[in-house]
Amino acid sequence: MKDRTPDNERAYRSVPLTIRLRRRGRTLQTIDRRIQVARRTLQWWRCDGSMTAAKELFGVVRGILDTMEMTFPCPACLSDAWAEIGIHRYWRTEHEPGGVWYRDEEVRLRRQVLFDVWFPEAAAVTLRSRRCSICGMICYAPRPDNAELTSKYDFLGAAMPGSPTPGTSGLVEAADAARASGILEALTPHLAGEGSVLDVGGRDGRLMAPFADRGFKCFLVDQMEHVRPGVRKLGDRMDDVPAHLTFDAAVCSHVLEHVAAPRELLELIHDRLRSGGVVYVEVPHEVFYNNVWNPIVVQPVEHINFFTLDALERILSGSGFTVEKAGVGLSSYDGQPLPVIRAVGVKPEAP
Repeated sequence: MKDRTPDNERAYRSVPLTIRLRRRGRTLQTIDRRIQVARRTLQWWRCDGSMTAAKELFGVVRGILDTMEMTFPCPACLSDAWAEIGIHRYWRTEHEPGGVWYRDEEVRLRRQVLFDVWFPEAAAVTLRSRRCSICGMICYAPRPDNAELTSKYDFLGAAMPGSPTPGTSGLVEAADAARASGILEALTPHLAGEGSVLDVGGRDGRLMAPFADRGFKCFLVDQMEHVRPGVRKLGDRMDDVPAHLTFDAAVCSHVLEHVAAPRELLELIHDRLRSGGVVYVEVPHEVFYNNVWNPIVVQPVEHINFFTLDALERILSGSGFTVEKAGVGLSSYDGQPLPVIRAVGVKPEAP
C-alpha cells in the first residue's frame, strides 16, 4: 500500500467502496457504502489480523441483502431463465436536504421507502434489471416480497395520512370516463345484460361508473376509504371478499405492476368469477417507452413488474383464463396519456 499523505488519504476516503458478496458463485448485491463503510473497512485493515471488524462489517451487509429475494422465478411464466440487462444505482443523499430529489415529495417519500424501510443501513442501493428469456418480462433484484410491500404502504400511509380524495379536474374526470367506457366496451360482448362486477385495486371505484349506469352491481377491493356512489367496498384485499360472493366480471387495471405475486392475485380473481366470467386486465407498457434496457424509474418502489404483451398473455393463461383478446394501445392514467397492454380473459365454463 502506498504511503499515505493528508492529500491522498482524503482522496482515498472519498472513493466509494463496492462490496460484492457471492453465494453459490453468483453475485447477490453490490452496495456502495462510501465514506462510512470505507472508514470501517479501513479500521479492519489496521486491526493486526483481528476478524472482529470483518465479521461486523459482513453482518451489516448481509443483513441488508437478506431482506429481499435475489433468486425468484418469472412472475408471469415461472421460468428461471433470466438475463441481466441493466443496473441502476440510488444514493441516499439524492433525496436528503440539498439533494436533487429533496423538493419532489412524491419521489422523496418513495426513496425514503427504499432507504429507511427496505435498506435502512445503506448509503446506496444497486438494483439489477432482469429480463425473462421466455416471455420478456422485466423485474429487478433484489425483489421485495409481500411483507416489504406492506411495509411500503404502511410508511406512505403514515407519511400521507388520510384517504386521498378523487381528482376533480375536468381533464382527469374526462380521461377516467373515457377509460372506463373502453373497459365496459371490451367486456360487453361477454356479459348478458345486468350482472355483478368486481373492481380489484380500483382506488375509489371510478372505473365502475358506466357499469353502474347500465344497472350492474359494482363492488370494490382497495385500501382507499372514499368510494364513488353506486360502488360497494368489500374490503382492502381479496381475502376480505365474502366467501359466498361470485361475480360475472372483474376489472384489474394498473394493479399487477405493483404486487409481489401477480399470478396469485389473478388466481384469486379467477376463483371468484362464475363459470364463463370475464376479467379485464391493463398494465403500463413500460418496457416500450421507459428505457428498454433498464425500466426502473427515479423512485423504483412504485412498480416492480414490467410486462410485455407475451408476459401478460402467459400470466392470464397460467392463472386459468382463456385469453380472448390482447394487445398494445394508448390509454390514460390520472389524465395523462399512457401506452398500455390490455387483455380480456374468460374463465372456461365448467364441464
